[in-house]
Amino acid sequence: MMKNLMIVVLAALMVSGCVTKVFFDSSEPGAEVYLDGEKIGETPFTANVSAYAWYDPAVTIKKEGYKELRTFLKPEPRVGNIVAGVLFFSALPISMPCLFTCYGPQKRQFFELEKESE
Repeated sequence: MMKNLMIVVLAALMVSGCVTKVFFDSSEPGAEVYLDGEKIGETPFTANVSAYAWYDPAVTIKKEGYKELRTFLKPEPRVGNIVAGVLFFSALPISMPCLFTCYGPQKRQFFELEKESE
């Protein structure tokens, strides 16, 4: 019974932990947002972003009349996944997805744009 519960909890964490809904916003609405060179939307908007710890995409923000901003997503730890990964470490193959998603992007990303000098 306990083993089945452990598997259900870890499966739920795996499914919910692989992708994070991220809200993208900027000081200037309508700014184009690119992840690793691919346009994903214009601020403000929400997009699904990989939550794997090793995924650190380059972010580019563009808007006419403003300097292009190049940065990375602001990260945060995933406490629930860390705890689950540590608690169930003895079931290593099952706990690995929790440990892989222990660190991911913050759920709200805000970008301050600077006007181009004339």
